[in-house]
Amino acid sequence: MTASKVLQRLIWKDARTVAPLAIAILFGTLVLGALQWVFFRMSEIRPSDQLAIMYGVWMLMPNLFALGAPAMLVGGEEESGTLGWLRTLPIGWRPITRSKMLVALSCWVVIVALSTLVFFLYLATFNESSLRQIEYTGFSLEHFELHLIGQSMFGLSLLLVSFATAYAFRSPISALVSVAPLMIFLAVGFTALSEQMSRTGLGQTPWWELWSTYPVPFVVVGVLFVTLLFTIQWLIARRRLCRVTTRVSDRIA
Repeated sequence: MTASKVLQRLIWKDARTVAPLAIAILFGTLVLGALQWVFFRMSEIRPSDQLAIMYGVWMLMPNLFALGAPAMLVGGEEESGTLGWLRTLPIGWRPITRSKMLVALSCWVVIVALSTLVFFLYLATFNESSLRQIEYTGFSLEHFELHLIGQSMFGLSLLLVSFATAYAFRSPISALVSVAPLMIFLAVGFTALSEQMSRTGLGQTPWWELWSTYPVPFVVVGVLFVTLLFTIQWLIARRRLCRVTTRVSDRIA
């Protein structure tokens, strides 16, 4: 069997594994969007508060998938014995790791696109007075593309860290629990760095203006950071999948 055929079979297997989670989150995104529309029409919540809730849901759904998919693809297969069985096949560890990353990344991109679409569909229902009120409160969507880039960087980082912990721990629960403090540390670090850059030599400049004025340093730092996380999870995956295991072979015998 050729390498491309092996990768196709692995992608098909991983897609079937993660499909329930992806479908649930896609369906949940649509349902939450509809529930928000009904609830906000029946309540007297200010447009700025509605937008803040919508923004939170927009960030939440892709991150839920980035958090849970690696645990299903790695930890779930470890508990079922599939991952150990794959290590006994003469296909190497790279196609296994590459397949899981491609499937998870593709589903995550689709969820980000759908979540963003739902966000803008609901935003289109606001009238001009509501939009003016939102801008008056300081919640501006003028630089939404920068929010999208930042959210994508965070979501991709979360996906890579989740894969790293999933390969590092045999238990999917342990992998999920270990992700939380790591991402909180990274989020606090990014926030502190942005605030420090805003106060050092640039006055009280908002972070979105820094991104607009100096895009190259932010892009370079983001790419280097994602590359570092990818390399770390790749090395952990190699260590995990190249480890000889006898538990599965004994179980088969």
